Amino acid sequence: MKVREIDATLGAIVEEVDLRQISADDFARIYALWLERAVLVFPGQHLDDQQQIHFSKRLGRLERSISQRARQAEISALSNQDRVTGEAVAADSSLALFLKGNTYWHTDSSFKVVGAKASLLGARQLPGQGGETEFADMRAAWEALDQATQQMIESMYAVHSYRYSRS
Repeated sequence: MKVREIDATLGAIVEEVDLRQISADDFARIYALWLERAVLVFPGQHLDDQQQIHFSKRLGRLERSISQRARQAEISALSNQDRVTGEAVAADSSLALFLKGNTYWHTDSSFKVVGAKASLLGARQLPGQGGETEFADMRAAWEALDQATQQMIESMYAVHSYRYSRS
């Protein structure tokens, strides 16, 4: 397994490992690396849905979507394609407006009583350009704060309203 750090505090690219058939030792190493680096990128894996589910379950119980239609699925599919025609939906469609919320800064499942332990993203179809996902290291942000600011805000909390953020 080959690991390359992406940033000083966040992220690593993990290569020369096959997530479809990973040993317990390699999984333990990946898990420890994830705890340290928070974001791991596994290029060229090409996992199908069942393989991604199998790998994901090694991290723990999977959460269910809040969408009534997707609640039974173990993978939440996010796509701007019409399910019937395969064409991109109109920019003013309800689906496009819903997906627009994902283009802004957010934390997956932060609106839930118990937030997600992790998010595992798997691209099935990529655009010719754009589509980048960015990450922020809140641990490093906390460490960069002076002690007075840390003391002032350490007992505070934020509430994320799914309804408000999507309205």
